[in-house]
Formats: sequence, C-alpha cells, structure tokens
Amino acid sequence: MNSRRIFFFDWDGTLSIGNRPVSHADRCALKELQKQGHRLFLCTGRARGYLLPEALEFGFDGIIAGAGTHVTAGDRELLCRTIPCDTLRPLVALFLERGQGCILESAAGMILIHMGNAYASFHLPVIETLADYDTLAPRYPVNKFSLFGRRKPGIEEAVTASLDLIPNDGYAEVLPKGCCKSAGMRLVLKDAGLTREDSVAFGDSTNDTDMLLYAGIGVAMGNAPDEVKAAADFVTGTCEESGVSGALRNLGFLPEETA
Repeated sequence: MNSRRIFFFDWDGTLSIGNRPVSHADRCALKELQKQGHRLFLCTGRARGYLLPEALEFGFDGIIAGAGTHVTAGDRELLCRTIPCDTLRPLVALFLERGQGCILESAAGMILIHMGNAYASFHLPVIETLADYDTLAPRYPVNKFSLFGRRKPGIEEAVTASLDLIPNDGYAEVLPKGCCKSAGMRLVLKDAGLTREDSVAFGDSTNDTDMLLYAGIGVAMGNAPDEVKAAADFVTGTCEESGVSGALRNLGFLPEETA
C-alpha cells in the first residue's frame, strides 16, 4: 500500500447538505490531507454543468462527475461518456408522451422535461416537443439523466434496454452502460499508478454503494441508508456533524486536534 492515497468524496449529503457550505471542520481536514501529500477527488452524481461554485473552487485535485461519466485529473480529461442522440431521442419522445419528469444533465447545463415549477428560479431550458430536443441536443451532450417521481408505465423497461439505472429515494439516475463512481475511481487510480488499496471513499447515497465497496476503505455517512452503511468498512457521523473530519481522525489520517 502506498503511503500517499487518493481520497474520493461525494458532495451532497457527505460534504454539503441542501447546498450549504462545507463545514469549517471538514474544510480544514481536507486541506490538511492535501498538505500531507494526499490527493482529493470530488466523486459526485452531479454532472459538470450542475456543480456548485464552491465545489469547483474548493481545490480538488480532480473531479469524477455525472456518477462516473466525466472524469478529470487536474486539467486533463480522462473520460467523457455521453448518451448518443439516437439512443436518447426516442426516450425523450416517450417521456414527453407519458408525462415522465426528467432532467437531462451535461457539462453545458441541465434541461428539464415535465418538471413543472420545481426549477423555475434556475431559468433552465425546457423540452416540450421533440423539436425542442433537436434544437438543444447539439449544445448539450448528455452525460446522464435523472427520472423524478413515480416512473410511468413502460419507462423503466425502455430505459434499461440500453442504459444502466440506479434507483434512489424519489428519483433514479440513468447512465451509459458500465459507468459508475467506482469505474471513475479505477481510471483515476490507474492514471496515478496506484491500486484500489490506496483509496479511501466517503458517501451517503445509493450511487455511492459501488464506490464504498471498491475503495480500500469505504466510509458511509451517518445519514446514509442502511444498505449503504452495510457496504462500508466504517460508519461516521452525519454531514451536519462534520462526519468526514471525524472519520479521518478516527481512522488515523489526521491528528486529534486537526479541525
């Protein structure tokens, strides 16, 4: 095992709750890791176009965005997988026909389908007809999309015929086949000449399960569902309790007085 490791952090529910700033304790802890020579990667389900300014400006050494569809190390792009238009277009037609709530996610931004007023204040583009999709598609190469609310009849079968679906509470993420957070981790570690034993991962959601299982040490947040906690090697406090910094101290990566 290498003395220098790569730490992978989910954002929502792990470092931030409800778009609130990262706690002072967690911020100091992560900066201390970097001072020790470790590398830090954001590993989030959010596509690049939906990352908060704080996440982009935090100083991560790289980003695994879109649940593993878009991977960067420093200023180098290691991977960018998108869903082909000939795969996505008939699905968009089905969502429009069945009234399925959906957000298409890309590095260029987000596009809404049947999302009502939920995101009205964000002034995002909306698809109401296939002509809208055809106009927007060239400018928004879609890395993944999310389905919201109860899935309408036939939707899941149509989606999973060519794409991977990760169910969550109240929504589902849909990715190109083979994409996931652990696949992004594998790519980052290979690029760095390290192995999975040299990785530590923190997460709280269903899409973090494979990441926690793959990491040398997987840490689940106290606010994670039981099935996510079961996939981890260690369970820490909640995001509100600065569980990340607490785990780093308890696991011996930081001295007790850090943070």
